[in-house]
Amino acid sequence: MFFSLLYPLIADPTLNRSDLIIQPRFDEVISNSIDFMKRRQKPDGSWVYDHLPFDGKTTFKGSLVRMAGTFYSLAVTYQGNDKELKDMIDKAIGFFTLNTREFVRRGKTLRIISESHEGYTGTICLFLSGWLLLHHKFPEEFPVDKPHYMQFMDTLEYYSDKTAGITRYINTKEDYVEKLGRDAEVYASAQHFLTLSIFHLTFKRKYFHPKLKEYIALYDRKWKYEILPQSYHWVMQAYYYLYLIENPDLQRVLPRMIENLQSAFQQHYTLENKMSNTCSIAEGYSSYYRYKMEEKELSRAMMYSLSNNLRHLKNFQILPGMKKRIRATEEGREDQYVPMKDPHLAEGGFWARLEGKHSTRIDMTQHCLTAYVHHRYILDNLHENLRHLVNHREHTELLEWLQAQRQRGPERKKMHSVLLKEVWLD
Repeated sequence: MFFSLLYPLIADPTLNRSDLIIQPRFDEVISNSIDFMKRRQKPDGSWVYDHLPFDGKTTFKGSLVRMAGTFYSLAVTYQGNDKELKDMIDKAIGFFTLNTREFVRRGKTLRIISESHEGYTGTICLFLSGWLLLHHKFPEEFPVDKPHYMQFMDTLEYYSDKTAGITRYINTKEDYVEKLGRDAEVYASAQHFLTLSIFHLTFKRKYFHPKLKEYIALYDRKWKYEILPQSYHWVMQAYYYLYLIENPDLQRVLPRMIENLQSAFQQHYTLENKMSNTCSIAEGYSSYYRYKMEEKELSRAMMYSLSNNLRHLKNFQILPGMKKRIRATEEGREDQYVPMKDPHLAEGGFWARLEGKHSTRIDMTQHCLTAYVHHRYILDNLHENLRHLVNHREHTELLEWLQAQRQRGPERKKMHSVLLKEVWLD
């Protein structure tokens, strides 16, 4: 189906234009997404979590982990030249550092991000990922000089397990996690892996922390279907940051690990146009193609596939004046068009249909924004020799590549939650 959808476009002789790949930049989509997050941010630095634009229902509080993910996407976006974006980031840092709870376990002083006595480890992971990434890019603007930082790192280390990953919940008043031996959670484990990857990139550690070694070995496995959607986009971004570290031992095996994850995911999920919001898929693919660009292995076909999907994903961004169409159920009656009830909270965001309703949860826009920013980074950093390679491929070769991608049978993979392989790094 993917091949048939693209064929009329690919067969178009205009594909020979030299500006085909670098023309669609989606700068307006990125700008609209940032404006959406500015309008959704509350005075205390948090975000309005969800809004149903055609029903008028708004969820003001809840899901700190998705707010932390929004913060991470803004950290990826920030390039040091947008005062309003920096102000939004500073307010978010203030909110997260204020809403922390300190507690003690076995003589260790630990800390969680929470509006009560219980919180998600994923919230800590994504907040730290964004904070460390900002410090990596702009160390003087975003110093990591609060004691919270090390307490967060200690907390994640304390609740992680080398056989599976990290627990999802932490309760500061009870020690039931230790008593029950609660299983690790797929999302949080992948997000912790991302945090450790950015930590090592930021501080240029010569030797890897044992926890990072454990995650590298943990994800160097065969993958199974159930774990792919929750892990893919986070692990792929973690791999990209590990690649930037340029560790000689890791560089020998990292390409194989990256391709294993990508081929496993492509078996079940493609960048095929769908009648649904594929934001996290696009985020993962764009991270993979960003790695391929750095390796000078990015092909015209890959960039065309990514650009085509982002053009499709753009249809899910809510623009001013957008209305919901309600088809007439009786013959002779006209369709109705329902306007948004509070455009201020919806415009610029990406919608998805959840439980039959049009939702604008902040995480939908978060994943989309990161995907578009990765795409822009690729376009801005294509080397001249790579530009020539990418832009002058014959469209017939592109057709052959797409057909081969469709016909090849990716290696079947599955991932177990135990039986960790021997760690190969010293």
